[in-house]
Amino acid sequence: MKRSFILTLSIFLFSAINAQNELSPPLERIISVHAESETIEAILTEISKQTGIVFSYNPVAINSNNRVDLDISQKTVRLALNLIFPDEISYKEKGKYLILKKSQSENEKNDEKRLYEGYVYDMATGRRLTNVSVYNKQSMVSAITDQYGFFSVELPVNTPLSLIGVSKVGYSDTLLHSTSEESSVRALEIYLNRNDSVHNADNKKYRNLNKIAPLWLVSRTTLVNAANINDSIFRSVQISLLPGISTNRFLGGNVVNDVSINLIAGYEQGVNAVEFGGVLNIVRENVKYAEFGGVGNIVGGDIKYAQFGGVYNIVGGNVRGLELGGVFNLANSVNGVQIGGVINNAVNRAS
Repeated sequence: MKRSFILTLSIFLFSAINAQNELSPPLERIISVHAESETIEAILTEISKQTGIVFSYNPVAINSNNRVDLDISQKTVRLALNLIFPDEISYKEKGKYLILKKSQSENEKNDEKRLYEGYVYDMATGRRLTNVSVYNKQSMVSAITDQYGFFSVELPVNTPLSLIGVSKVGYSDTLLHSTSEESSVRALEIYLNRNDSVHNADNKKYRNLNKIAPLWLVSRTTLVNAANINDSIFRSVQISLLPGISTNRFLGGNVVNDVSINLIAGYEQGVNAVEFGGVLNIVRENVKYAEFGGVGNIVGGDIKYAQFGGVYNIVGGNVRGLELGGVFNLANSVNGVQIGGVINNAVNRAS
């Protein structure tokens, strides 16, 4: 009876894994392969047996008789192929077919850019993590992991691994480790340690900002990065058309600019000198010295010295200085002068 139960359970688990695999895209299906000096053809055949994928490739471009080593357990097909063909092939999914093509020749490759891709896991559980930020402050390039924990980011070719940051709310921030073989690295596996004490970006002040600001203007990637990344990036000047269409790219919510110019609307972490917005300025934290919004300004933190909004100003923290709104001003507290065409509202007034 006990053996029958164990056999039934094993069959059930095997069937469940296969069913889950069939629902996943070919590159995200899970496999285990242990091969030593085995032909590529034999390894691809084994992957086909485990996943139902049919591989298609030109034998002239890909020599399936080449022998390779592969030792992976419960990893994705994508990771396995990156290990078998490091920087050599590209993939195209079409139903159950996975078409393998020779990568661009060395002469056709962009010598200034380099592709990094891989997966991010929870260190304790091995679970793949979604909505993780992978970024480089120097180039302002970033990506977030998808529903399978996969990311792909293209960085300047001379970017060392040690300058690639990985962040997620509730996990300790991580910088990748440099290796002696960085030039051959393509597939990355990154493990994050759980740490519920890190990241305070989602405190009450910023939750209130999320309720009042038109964050539909801001791209999802920018908002995820703003929540994940606990580090500030300091830049002299940024120019944006809209949030995300900006010199700050998708890291705008993590950047403190000296001068910020938003042709229509902008979204930043902070401003240290002056900000101009054709329609709207949205700032997560503090603004110093002066802010001008054609229609309005929304600031999660404090304003120091002067703020001018054609229609309104909304400040989650303290106003120290002058606040002038064509129709209304809302602030948590005011220490100075507040002038609104119709309404001024401050919870605590110290002026």
